[in-house]
Order: sequence, then C-alpha cells, then structure tokens
Amino acid sequence: MMKTQTRKFWIDSFEIQQPDIDYLVNVLLESEMPLSVDEMALLLVRYRVRRDERRAQRASRPGRVYRPGEEHDIGDDLVFLHLDRLRGEVVDKREGGNEDIGSFTVIAVEFDDGPTREFASELAAAHPVNDLEDEPIVEEKKLTAEEIFIEYGGHVAELLQAQLVEHPDLVRLGQYWFPRSLLIEINEGHLNLAEAVLFMHEGGPLTASDIIEQMGMLDDVGDRLAEFSLNYAMTADGRFDEVGPSGQVLWYLMSQEPAEVHEPPALLAYEPIPFSEGLLLDEMWDLIEQIGDEHSLFEETNVIPEEVTLRITYPHWREGTLPLSRDLLKIFPTAFQSERIRFTLIDESSGEEYPAWVVRTEGYVFGLATWYEQYDLLPGSIVTVKGMDDQGRVPLSIQQKGTQTEWVVTASVESNRHLRFESRSRKIANDYDYLMLIDVDDPEAVDTLAGVLKRRGATLDEIVGTVMHELTPIFPQGNIHGKTIYAAVNTVYRAPPGPIFAALQVSSRFDYQGGLYWRIAESTEA
Repeated sequence: MMKTQTRKFWIDSFEIQQPDIDYLVNVLLESEMPLSVDEMALLLVRYRVRRDERRAQRASRPGRVYRPGEEHDIGDDLVFLHLDRLRGEVVDKREGGNEDIGSFTVIAVEFDDGPTREFASELAAAHPVNDLEDEPIVEEKKLTAEEIFIEYGGHVAELLQAQLVEHPDLVRLGQYWFPRSLLIEINEGHLNLAEAVLFMHEGGPLTASDIIEQMGMLDDVGDRLAEFSLNYAMTADGRFDEVGPSGQVLWYLMSQEPAEVHEPPALLAYEPIPFSEGLLLDEMWDLIEQIGDEHSLFEETNVIPEEVTLRITYPHWREGTLPLSRDLLKIFPTAFQSERIRFTLIDESSGEEYPAWVVRTEGYVFGLATWYEQYDLLPGSIVTVKGMDDQGRVPLSIQQKGTQTEWVVTASVESNRHLRFESRSRKIANDYDYLMLIDVDDPEAVDTLAGVLKRRGATLDEIVGTVMHELTPIFPQGNIHGKTIYAAVNTVYRAPPGPIFAALQVSSRFDYQGGLYWRIAESTEA
C-alpha cells in the first residue's frame, strides 16, 4: 500500500521537508497569487500523493530484486522488498571492510524520494533478505488527495504554518501568504488615498477591494495581488486598523474608532483580585459559571452553544457592553491577529442593525447602549445572543412581557458619600433575573461615588461589608443570595463573583446559610 494512503504516515511520520517548501514557494512565484495555508496544505497533499504514486508505479515495474548474496553493478535498477518495494539505482561500489562476516562489497543506492544509502552485496554470510519472495502487487482502491486532505488537512496545515513563519521571503496577512519579492509597491500616495476613502465612509469598515475601487488605481495588476499588497502595506501604517473576523480583512481608521474599543470604559476596568479558591464550595463554582463574568476563568470546552443567555450587570448596562463569557466568546467573531473586531448585531424582533465591536483582550462587546435604551433595560435584564447568521450578523433578543410593577432593589447615594440600597416599586416590561435586578435612580451619582472609592483605595472587603449591611433590611430573613451580592457590589466596585464569594467565606462577619445564601453573623448583629 502507498504510504500516503495510511493514517500512520500523515499523523505519525509526516514532516515538512525542504522540497515541500521549495515546491510551494515556486507555486506562489509562478501563480503570482496569494494563497491561504489551507490552500497550500491541499497543494502539498496533492504533491506528496503524486510523488508516492510515481514511486509506486516505478516499484510495480519488473525489476531486479535486491539480495545481499548476489553481485550488483553500477547502473543496476533494484527493488528492495524489505523497504516496501522502494526502488533505487546503484551509483557506486566499493570493497567491504568487516573481516567478521567474510568478503563482500558495498553498493551505494540513490532513491527518488530520499538520501543515498549503502547496502551489502556479494555477501557470503546468510542474510534473511536473500529469502524474501516477490509477490504480485494487488491493486487497491485509493483515496484521492482531496479525500486525504479532508481527513488530515488540518494537521498538515498546522505543521506547514510553523514552517512558513520561518521562511525569510514569505509574508503573511491574516490567513494568506505571498513572496515578499513579488509585492507591488504601495507608496505614501496610495496610503493617503486609502485614508481619504475610509474617512469618507465614516472610518470604515471597508475591504481592500472597496478601497482600491474608489481610489481608481492599481488596476493594472491582478485583483488578488493588488489587494494583498495594499493590505500588507496598511498593516505597517499606524493610521489603519485591521478589524475583520477570521477569513475577512476589513479596515478602519484608528482615529475614527470609538475610544471605548482602545481602553476599557472606566466602569469595566478591573485589577485582578487574588483569592483562595479552596474557600469556595462546588455549588459556588456552579453559580460563578452561570453568572458568566468575563473575568471568571474556566477550562475551555469544544462545545459551541447555539445561543447564550446573559444577565446584564450595572457596569455593562451603564457602558452599553456585554461580557465576553467563555460561552459567548465562542459565538462572537474571532480573528487571527486583530485585537478589535467590527461586526453587526441584529435585533431579532425589529430587524434593526447595530454596529458593534468585540474587544477580545479586555473581554467585552461594545455598542449596545442604544439598544439597551430602546427597550428600557435594567441591570439584571436577561439578554439572549445567538450564533452568526448567514450574513455574518449576530442576532440578539429579549423576552418582552406586559408592563408590570415590581418591587426592585434600588441603589442610591446619600450625601454624595454613602451607598444605599432600598426596595422601590418600578414598572418593568422585559424579562429579568429577580436576584440580579438592581435599579439605579441616579447613575451619575453612583459612578461618582465609585470613582471616589477607587481613589481612596477602598477594598473589596469594605465594599462587601457595606453591601451586606445595606441589603439586609430589604430581605425579611436577612438571607441574601450570592447573585444579589455580586450585582450590588458591582454597582460601585468591579469584581467577578469568585473574589466576592471568597471575601464572604473568609470573614467572621458573615455566615453561609447554604443554597448560595449568606447573612450577617449573629454575633455581628448583636
């Protein structure tokens, strides 16, 4: 069987060799067209299969079988049965030099797909290879190169990518590669025109093809080469930002991007808080995963959900953002290199579209302020996000209910210095998580207090104590759910649930009641 027909070859034995790279570089030079790593991986599979087929065809032709006990001369075409019918030509011959095994000669054999190797000839001593019998080759149904690629192409592409990055004359943009020496010259004039085109389109996003069309230049070269060359030049110019998801290259003017996609909005800024994970019970970890704070760390899974349901916390409600939880991260667009990704949200109910940004490094999605305002959402409202549709848009929705009056935990600021919580009635028309629902009567006052607390170095323990003291009178039994505590703390202090629950567990001021409820300890109340 041809070795390229086996899993063992592609998974255990396959390595990228210099002839492979030379072949692919020649393809790029001859075609003058950028290729993706997947396209090159398919070409490489075809190349290896063709080479293996030639070897198999040559091995199947009648030829002299190599036997160590026989004499062989320069120019002999030999078939090596013990090497899977590998075929080679004798290119040199010399006397052997080992007295222990008697007289013999050494022949050098050159193979089509490997280095020259030496073998014994005219060997007087017995050798098992002398006894091998040539058997007729049975024709077997072979997999095509395309079928092999479907099965093993991902592995080949991964190995190939590692080799391509080391090549001095190849440059990469997104998933495409091209020889540096064939890039067309993109000068400052071209880039100035590209900037003007983007500026006329409110900063972007536009593809290189869109920009070239409106520039009215670079029409004397192939489209793909022109686009790659312009894309590559724009990556080196600080005026431009590549904001496309995987598989797309989209450009935006840095100067026209929202400030919130370069620096986290003030209320989302988070300094990691160390805590002892051993303090938390399994049910607390389950709740942390359910809450889906972007700063809660969990092991990655291969499961891609069809939709994700989120509860909006105060800082995200205030800044018009969504947290990039582990599950949500799998739904939103990804990119090879871009720190920011521009995409479109679509309201499932109205069909209205909203420009939005994924800021992966900081863990949030920006651009929902108008949508939150349109539906009069509150912190604690439930939002559902689905995977991208066939037009590359991400659908989101809320469950609207008839307007009803509810008693809601409400945050306020007293005398510009003290955080207060009380229960007030409010009309609500959308679905919400009652345990996380918090109204804020004066967001600017609350934000000002948060800034004051941050400047004077307030600690998480201090904030948790204030929140527990203020929430206790609202709940008749004095038992407060972890969700409520987390939501209340985050009105003035950004922290994921893990450190908050640890602060509750480690302090003698609070008692855990089970079922994810805490209360102020009786000794403290007295």
